[in-house]
Amino acid sequence: MRPTNPVKIWVFLGGVALSAWGCGDSKTEDTPCQAGQGRYCTCLDGQEGVQYCNGNGPDWLPCQCGTGGSAGAGNGAGGASEGVGGDAVGLGGAPGLGGAPGLGGTPGLGGAPGFGGAPGVGGAVPCDASQFTCGNGECIPLVYQCNGITDCSDASDEAPALCAVTGSGGAVGIGGDTGLGGDPGLGGDTGLGGDQGVGGDQGLGGDQGVGGDQGLGGDTGLGGDTGLGGDVGTGGAALTCSNASPATGSNPLIDDFEDGDAVIAPVETRTGTWFQVTDGTAGTFTTGDTFTPIADPTGMTQYAGAFAGSGFTDWGVQLGVHLFQIGEEFGCPYDASVYRGITFFAGGTGTMAVQIATAQTIPTDEGGTCTDGCYDHYRAEVTLNSGATPVILWEDLSQAGWGSAASFSPTELIAIYFLFPGNAAFDLVIDDLVFVQ
Repeated sequence: MRPTNPVKIWVFLGGVALSAWGCGDSKTEDTPCQAGQGRYCTCLDGQEGVQYCNGNGPDWLPCQCGTGGSAGAGNGAGGASEGVGGDAVGLGGAPGLGGAPGLGGTPGLGGAPGFGGAPGVGGAVPCDASQFTCGNGECIPLVYQCNGITDCSDASDEAPALCAVTGSGGAVGIGGDTGLGGDPGLGGDTGLGGDQGVGGDQGLGGDQGVGGDQGLGGDTGLGGDTGLGGDVGTGGAALTCSNASPATGSNPLIDDFEDGDAVIAPVETRTGTWFQVTDGTAGTFTTGDTFTPIADPTGMTQYAGAFAGSGFTDWGVQLGVHLFQIGEEFGCPYDASVYRGITFFAGGTGTMAVQIATAQTIPTDEGGTCTDGCYDHYRAEVTLNSGATPVILWEDLSQAGWGSAASFSPTELIAIYFLFPGNAAFDLVIDDLVFVQ
């Protein structure tokens, strides 16, 4: 049978308090004590205190009362152990431990802090789904991974072992010159693991190559063991539209081109690459067929965007950028309702239409909801001169009227376009594109 009214007594061994249960009529009985013992006692305010044995005993010292937890006891050197407080024994620390929290419970009694060491750290804050986690824990935009430029300070975003499985069908699909052992690769445009559906152990993929479900070179890839592009060929978690968190208003910058690349600033979950779209007629770009920032011709900043050319004779040409891009031509609706519009520096000549594409004016295969009469985006006309800073508010925008009628909502922005009509030369220098708060 267990004894009634147990009294918990501590025995100190080598700076560590062990516990043993003794018996008595109450927690403050006057049973004799031995050197190194301690026990709970009841304070005048009803709270629980602690008593220690007076020298070698047999008398108990007066009950010690404080504002802490149950007790922190021990004779260690300043909390070199765990300093555990709480309802148990509060190991380590100087005698009568407590003060600051005794890790794991309410504050102990009196004395210096009973901590055994520094607070436990829960770990680094993880990168979100639109970012790549570097080997040293840094976060960079997911689109910077394996782009040929070192963005992580430890260069882990360009590690050969990582980037070797993120390519496409490739020029040589590994394994041989002609795919050895079967008909050409099958699948995809040509199903080739490379130029010839090249066999070998890997065979690398067709249209999707590495990065699809399997990066297949065909049903079996013919000419290798399986012709597969890899197990799954993924370089990281794929972005989905659910990753597009609403803008918070903390950073209105869309792009200032100062990083020298064609990717917008990776803030407030925004991610997108600048692109050029033409009407398909025989025009030319004097600034290059692929958009690339140039040295700022005004000299006011390091880089700016440039877009110039002539000879397009149908609807014209436009420079555009998605606000949350997850594919080459696929943008997700982005909630920028915390902002009132956009503004930017514009130099050049001619007249352009600044268009804001929303889900209602973009076709479904490009991320929108439009099924007929698409691309009649909300817009505002801007006349260029030597250097202006137009401010375009949402309330200033309207459709041209040739497409399906749509309502404008800043909660579902997909892209921003700078459109120049056909049969006219165009010349635009753009910089410091930001949202208006």
